[in-house]
Amino acid sequence: MIQLFMKENATNRQRLTVRDDRGQIIYFIEGRWGRKNDLISLYKINGQHLMSLKQQKLAPLATFDLMENGEKVGFMRKHPGLFGLRDSYFTIHPHQWVVTGDFEDLYFTVHRDNHFIMECEKGFKDGNAIYVLKIKQEEDAPLSALISTVFDHYSRKKDEEMTQEKTTTEDYNLGLLNNFQSEPLQVSYFAHPPSKDKTKTR
Repeated sequence: MIQLFMKENATNRQRLTVRDDRGQIIYFIEGRWGRKNDLISLYKINGQHLMSLKQQKLAPLATFDLMENGEKVGFMRKHPGLFGLRDSYFTIHPHQWVVTGDFEDLYFTVHRDNHFIMECEKGFKDGNAIYVLKIKQEEDAPLSALISTVFDHYSRKKDEEMTQEKTTTEDYNLGLLNNFQSEPLQVSYFAHPPSKDKTKTR
C-alpha cells in the first residue's frame, strides 16, 4: 500500500502536484476538462509525459479517452445509477476498474472484480484542499492520480456553490467580505477528513 498527496498549485489553478509520503513531488498534472477535446495530462517530475485523459463527450454522462504517446489506449465513462445521476459511477477500460463513492465530498474507491485498487479522500489544511490517495499497487499510482482530477470537478463545484451561498449571506448580514490568505500546505500536516461519515473500503 502506498500513499500519495495531491494539492493544487497556488499560482496555477490548472496544475496539481502529487507527492509521496516523504513530501517529494513525483508527478504533476496539468490541464482542464469540461469541454470537448479538453485534455488533462500526467507528467513525471522530470517532465516526461505518462498519460492523458481527453474529453470526448460532455456532461452529464461524460466520456474520456485514455491516451499514451498520442494513441488511445482505453476510455473512462460515467454511468447513471439506480437513482439517476445522484448515485452515478464510472468505469475505466480495459482496466475493468469501477469507481464508486461520494463525488461531491470527493470520497471514492476503485475496485476491479471486487478487488480493492485505491481510495481517494479530500480534506483541508488551513483552508487549502488536499487529496489523499491510498493505492494498493504502486503500478496503479499514475492512473489513480490522473482520474482523481476528474472527480475533483464535482467536489469543486459543490465548494464553489457553498462559498457563493456563504458570501451572499455574509454580504447581507455584515455588508463586507473577508479574504483570507493561507500558508502553504505542508504534507506532514495533511488535512482532517471530511466530517461526513462514510463507509471505507480498505
